[in-house]
Amino acid sequence: MRIIKIDYMNHDETIKRIQELEAKMDNPKTPQGEIKTLGYELSELKRQQKIKEREHFEKKNKINVYGSDDSVGCSAGAYSFYYGYEATKCPKHKSTDICGEEDCEQEEWCFTVDKDGNEIIRWAKSEFSYPEADSIERILIIGICKFIKEVLSKDNFNDQSDGTKTFIGGLLTNTK
Repeated sequence: MRIIKIDYMNHDETIKRIQELEAKMDNPKTPQGEIKTLGYELSELKRQQKIKEREHFEKKNKINVYGSDDSVGCSAGAYSFYYGYEATKCPKHKSTDICGEEDCEQEEWCFTVDKDGNEIIRWAKSEFSYPEADSIERILIIGICKFIKEVLSKDNFNDQSDGTKTFIGGLLTNTK
């Protein structure tokens, strides 16, 4: 590898050299430009392959995981979990959608749980009181854990006349 000293160059010479090097990198006919182009192509192919692998996994396992800068969610079976800007709650005005009060700044993003397409839980972020709820992904995970602990893990079993138990949430049926 060649190390170049540039401390002797004046400002104009430095700018000119930067432009020359950028021109080489941007020209696909130079070795440098070819390497840059190959790097972009390789990165894109790897990205597409990861997407295909994820889609195959989700289809095979009948789950869905998605996210963006301002929302995340996942679904498995009858349940869907979501946290983000599309679900809001205003604790001050008791609204579970966009607060109708003008200039209200207390509206919060919410964690929601749907079962079979029907919302069954809507918790505002302030209802978590978890000190490290610093990313939307973490809030989603905390919400799922809170849902499991507070809703699914309670004694939600109905005794059947034949001695079996049926889980009210629909996950466990006819087991002894």
